Amino acid sequence: MIENIEINRLKANEKNRIRIHSGKDLTQLKKSIQKLGLLHPIIISEDYRLLAGYRRFSAMKELGYKIIPVIIKKNLTELDELDIEIEENWIRKNLTSYEMDIALAKRKEIYDKLHPEATKEGSYQKQLRNDKGLFVNNKSDLDNMSNSVDKNRNIRRNNKTNSKNSHKAKRFTKVTSELLNISERTVQRRVGVGNAIIKGKIDNNTVENYKEGKISHTEVLKEIKKIRQKEKLRTSNVRRKKSIDVNRAEKENEQQKYCLDCRKAKASTCPCCGKMVIICDKGYLVLKEKNTIACKDYEV
Repeated sequence: MIENIEINRLKANEKNRIRIHSGKDLTQLKKSIQKLGLLHPIIISEDYRLLAGYRRFSAMKELGYKIIPVIIKKNLTELDELDIEIEENWIRKNLTSYEMDIALAKRKEIYDKLHPEATKEGSYQKQLRNDKGLFVNNKSDLDNMSNSVDKNRNIRRNNKTNSKNSHKAKRFTKVTSELLNISERTVQRRVGVGNAIIKGKIDNNTVENYKEGKISHTEVLKEIKKIRQKEKLRTSNVRRKKSIDVNRAEKENEQQKYCLDCRKAKASTCPCCGKMVIICDKGYLVLKEKNTIACKDYEV
């Protein structure tokens, strides 16, 4: 439902907007409004925050309009508000690749908080099964599981009922691809680039060039691939070095743990078999084999 409200009541925060390249020149838009009026109302929240239509709002304000037509959206979540801005600008082809990547990365962060069961970790927890191969919802179900056939049948029947009644959130890529009519692979790649930018994994020069449209989305993906390869190689080198250090330490310890190296031990020949033996003299004599591991309190 379209309503007319005072333009000064609107709250527009430019810093929180997805679009950073909306353009300062509103000349053509103002001419259109003067000639035809505002063809598409702006969208606001119930507390009068601007959700979509910043340029139309700015043009109307510069033209001196006191009243502006709006559509008020009520009971919105943070995800709903973000989706309104993403969907409107994506359909109108107003978002740059950089803006879209950042928007989808933010959308995934919000979506995962609202639907943790749709994440990999949440999905794994939901897949717990008992010893009969039946799904169980929590640990107590597994602990209290009986081997009786009747109980297993009841559990199977209850699980089917619960699965029909419970709300299962779709994975993020599927929901977003349906919202924007793009492939899940495209969503995945754009989120990957957006996260890399937000977390500072890409150098500032590359980010600025991408933001200004001097390099393409594909080129940024290649840069991220190089960064991941370097991180993988660095991690592999760290693990290899750690393994080498552990092996070296083990060898050093082994060289010091034999009775033969202990000052309290003496090498001798067994009078019965003639083999080399160790006589450990720590309060009393103990015969040991040559390469026997030393006592805990052995002396070098």
